[in-house]
Amino acid sequence: MDEARLLQVGAGAFSLLGLGLTMGFSPTLYGISLHLLTRDRRATSAIRWMVVGLAAGSTVMVVLFQFIDPGNLELLLRHQVAALLLRRGVDLVSGALLIGASIVVALRLHEDRVRPPGPVHHRQSGAGGHRWQYFVIGMSNTVLGVSGIATMYLTGRVVSGTGRDLVERVLLYAVFLVALVGPYLIVAHLWTRLARFAASVTRCYDVVARVDFHWLAAGGLLLAGLLFLSLGLWRPV
Repeated sequence: MDEARLLQVGAGAFSLLGLGLTMGFSPTLYGISLHLLTRDRRATSAIRWMVVGLAAGSTVMVVLFQFIDPGNLELLLRHQVAALLLRRGVDLVSGALLIGASIVVALRLHEDRVRPPGPVHHRQSGAGGHRWQYFVIGMSNTVLGVSGIATMYLTGRVVSGTGRDLVERVLLYAVFLVALVGPYLIVAHLWTRLARFAASVTRCYDVVARVDFHWLAAGGLLLAGLLFLSLGLWRPV
């Protein structure tokens, strides 16, 4: 391998590291991982299933984009989605649903205030439920959302553009997978070995878990519902 080719492969691998970290960064999955680590003695197993789902969903998309250009799908759906968003009834129905949801959350807030607070449970064995559920969570986090689709499309372009044969492409994609799932596995591995740090994080998590965010959710839903209703009422027919 000459120097120019080595630089090309190195640049591609570096790009795939960045894409893997970007694709793997999910506040939802990090939140689930933190909850598992502070509540479930078998958290490592659940996190492994979750990252397997994350890798599986990413692989499905990168293979799919070798045959389908997402740009064509965007052009096909853009007109239909735009026409739907411009309909007055959509704004009115969305506003009504959001306001209804805010009322439900407000009622739940009232019930929680009347009901005495229960104890915070620590490190329950088996609290994570069925492990296949975390596979579904990881996979759905990958395939749902525009940013994930765009990231995997770029990943496929970098892999196919840098690798000259199947072996090179598989190795380059392996670099992406390491960056994708590595942070989750490293945190899960170090959690049991850094006892003081884990205990400090658990105490902080317990404090945050006791805070009631229902009022914030109710207010946000109410404001969003009023915004949609105003758009629907003042939008020209």
